[in-house]
Amino acid sequence: MKKPPPLTESQKAQILGDPVSNIHFPTPVRVISLWDMIQSIVASKLQTHLEMLTRLSVYAAQNGPDVALTDDLRNSVVELCDALEQYCIGMEMRVSRNRLKTMRRWVAGRDEDRMEIWRELRRDVDAFQEDFEEEMNERLLIILPPDKRVSYCQEKLFGELVYKAFPSARKDISAAGDCIAIELSTAAVFHLMRASEFGLRALAEHLGAIPAAWPIEFSQWKEVIAAIKIKLDEKERLLMQMTKGFQKDESLELYRALLAEVNHLKLSRDRVMHTRAWYDSIEADGQRHLVEGFLVRIATTILKDADSDFQI
Repeated sequence: MKKPPPLTESQKAQILGDPVSNIHFPTPVRVISLWDMIQSIVASKLQTHLEMLTRLSVYAAQNGPDVALTDDLRNSVVELCDALEQYCIGMEMRVSRNRLKTMRRWVAGRDEDRMEIWRELRRDVDAFQEDFEEEMNERLLIILPPDKRVSYCQEKLFGELVYKAFPSARKDISAAGDCIAIELSTAAVFHLMRASEFGLRALAEHLGAIPAAWPIEFSQWKEVIAAIKIKLDEKERLLMQMTKGFQKDESLELYRALLAEVNHLKLSRDRVMHTRAWYDSIEADGQRHLVEGFLVRIATTILKDADSDFQI
């Protein structure tokens, strides 16, 4: 049997179109903008690669005996599979990726089996498109409006000052921002209450209000807050005996504000920890500002004169 001639350059161009380009996809473990997603798909020529592979498999299936499986043509199929696989890896599409591996195995077959190779390739291309569409439909895209986006994945949601003063609270503050962004409001308040506890501990340490012999981390909020209230009341009584002046007014304002914030935090903490309430987005945002203000106040007053290496 006479060996069929390879495809001409014009035939290859008609089937394959533009050469395959390198692709860089954002991974699904980080948030990207809708524009980034569009740009990634456009830059990857995803649809172009799918169409090119389909045209090639259709052409070869219809003209199998007349299409020689040259190294050039074989490499073109492999390049298309490689380009599509990058997208599958970026989107964790395992089924579609395995289908591409099957295609590669078929085109790596012997030349005399090309008719069967092209038939299998055609079937796999159809199956790949079905798998690809199904896996794409399984993936959800969460759209964050600008006012929510500013809270997502923010290491320093409460600013540089709080970030440096309370390293142990960083994870909870960041998690609270994530929950606020996607409107898991009750979860946001839960993380905010955990973050506020580090400010509460700093205040208790400052006032000498550690209520038990064991570390403060193992003390109950009720006990710590009760001890803090006693110390704040003592501070206020002493301040009331001072001569009038700016220092007295500023100190009274500080300790009264701290007492009000501690009482509010205790109420919020009890509600969320003891399943007494669900929070909506507006309430969660209010709690965020309360906790942020509390931690900023502690950082700028109680911890201001502390040793530079003192961190909570």
